Amino acid sequence: MIQSRLSVLMAERGLKISDLYEETGISKTTLMAVAENTGKGVQFDTVDKLCNFLGVTPCEFFDYSPYIVETKKSNFSEGNLEGFEIRIKKQNYEKYFNLDIYVFSGDSYDIPLKKGEFDYYISLVLQDSDHYSEHEFYHFLTNMSISFRIDFINKLIEKVKSKLKDLVLNKQPSELIGGYETIQFQSNDYVALKLFEDSEFETLKKFHIK
Repeated sequence: MIQSRLSVLMAERGLKISDLYEETGISKTTLMAVAENTGKGVQFDTVDKLCNFLGVTPCEFFDYSPYIVETKKSNFSEGNLEGFEIRIKKQNYEKYFNLDIYVFSGDSYDIPLKKGEFDYYISLVLQDSDHYSEHEFYHFLTNMSISFRIDFINKLIEKVKSKLKDLVLNKQPSELIGGYETIQFQSNDYVALKLFEDSEFETLKKFHIK
């Protein structure tokens, strides 16, 4: 995987997209795409202008990881919501990992947060499997650069948010952990999302369903 470090380089220098636009003449649309790594590619001329203005080399402008990572819905979910399948590919290596999503009531005593602070507590965890080990998955995360790792985790968070939004729009019921209670997510529900609990990559994100 290759991605630009433009957003990091801008933050280090206290620059905004408008500053780069004024100094380089590169369109704001292009600059946003490069900074957010949402485009399909970037022209050499654009990289040349940005490197020249920022005073960096192409090696400093780009970040590289020897993995190709793809995320899609899992066909083997064991949680309360449809989970994710993560495909990780490298030279002479390819492995699929499944992530499950478990939903707890905010009033549950089984959650590691203050009872009643949230409407729901959602846990995104690595599914147990005979086909891979927990160490193997977290070793992959360890080998990623900080920027790639943050991007990977943020994309998972956005996918969970999108899933909850779809459940609200479609008025689709869901089950809480244990399967004894059916709930319907509502717009503006306050959610605590915990990823990779009890690992060094544990992440907590609090948000309202929008």
